[in-house]
Amino acid sequence: MTNQSPETRLLHGPAPARIPEPPASQGIKGAFRYFLSVLRRRYRLLLLTTALGAGLGAFLASREASAYQARATFRVVGERRALAGETETGVPAGGRTANPILSLVQMVQSRGVLSAVVDSLGLQLRSWTPELATGALSHVAVDPYLPVDSVVLEFTGDRVTAQYNGQQASGTYGQVLSLGPVRFAVDRRPEITHAVLGIASREVAVDRLRGSLTVKARPGTDLVDVAVSSTDPRQAQRIANRTVK
Repeated sequence: MTNQSPETRLLHGPAPARIPEPPASQGIKGAFRYFLSVLRRRYRLLLLTTALGAGLGAFLASREASAYQARATFRVVGERRALAGETETGVPAGGRTANPILSLVQMVQSRGVLSAVVDSLGLQLRSWTPELATGALSHVAVDPYLPVDSVVLEFTGDRVTAQYNGQQASGTYGQVLSLGPVRFAVDRRPEITHAVLGIASREVAVDRLRGSLTVKARPGTDLVDVAVSSTDPRQAQRIANRTVK
């Protein structure tokens, strides 16, 4: 029996492979040659790792929805000047010195105006299925006091069937489906058989709209630009057009 402790006992078998260190005596040139030799021995692994990284990046890019921006412009005249606190002569009403254009920009971004846009376009309802764009829905109306919920859609040859909270409605594409507090139409048949629409609270829909909206006054003019960012170009343009009305 050996007297060596377990920590110092030698184990039989081949010694593990060790990566040789670059010879210190050959300087920078020797180290460079050493790394070249390592690359030659490991080039298959490097190529595989590079290919996997490129494939993963391409996959993630394909899954990321494209962002679009729609724009609309309005001119501050007539009633809009009165709302902003300026008379037709260009004199601030009541002797106020605030810039009426900037005041109107702030008003457009207020919760009151954004809530009206949400209600008029039914922005509480949006598609949860990527293959069905929210812009494919029209004539949307949602009770602003609805809780968070969902609508299940089934698409067949010439009809769409919707189910919500125990109610069901069916009709042709383009026909308005009424589900009590929720109404909408699917303009055309998508290339899928089922989809889910989500109903958000009014407050969430307003916050979402505010986050996608940019309102800026053009310096030296009475023009105001409204830009809306969205993954759905059709829906973005609808929102921009409605906001400037």
